[in-house]
Amino acid sequence: MPFHESDSNKNKHVEDWEPFGKQLKDFISNNRENLESESYDVILGFSRGGVILALSFACLLKDGNSKVYSKLSKASVRPIPRGFVIKTNDPCFIMNQAASKAEIDDITKNLKQDLEDFAKDCNNGKPINVLIMDDNLTGATRVKFLEDFVDDMKPFPVANRKTLAYVRHKAFLKEEIPTILGFPEDAEIFVMPWHEK
Repeated sequence: MPFHESDSNKNKHVEDWEPFGKQLKDFISNNRENLESESYDVILGFSRGGVILALSFACLLKDGNSKVYSKLSKASVRPIPRGFVIKTNDPCFIMNQAASKAEIDDITKNLKQDLEDFAKDCNNGKPINVLIMDDNLTGATRVKFLEDFVDDMKPFPVANRKTLAYVRHKAFLKEEIPTILGFPEDAEIFVMPWHEK
């Protein structure tokens, strides 16, 4: 999404693909033991950036000679909203609701059934472990909405839920949402590799 002209004078940290991939690899390598024990069955990511992050993370988990993640269905990615990932006219920052209408409709109408079907079809009917991922968080209202919704599904189809973000605004407290990369202290805007610079 292009940045507003008033943002042009702000200090931007531009993240390129190579450092992005290295950060993911390093995070997985440094947290391998925890990631194995948490054994994520499904990774939920908001389109577009959250899905890019979730798919990259899932691929690196599965390609890392892991006994846990070598199972075909492990670290499966479910985009929100499901279906086609299309750049729409929805605002990036939604001030008057938790998420876009398409995201809320998908979460409230489809997600529970999809996770139940996944648990039955891919996990022998046992509850699944879910990881929620998103990128470049500022307010995190939609992530918190999704966290609450998924938590209400326990004990079935969800056994455990965690949240992980790639970056978030420096104003956030560290304990709110664990991050792979913290917001650079000298920047006002963080530009992900898939953003227009």
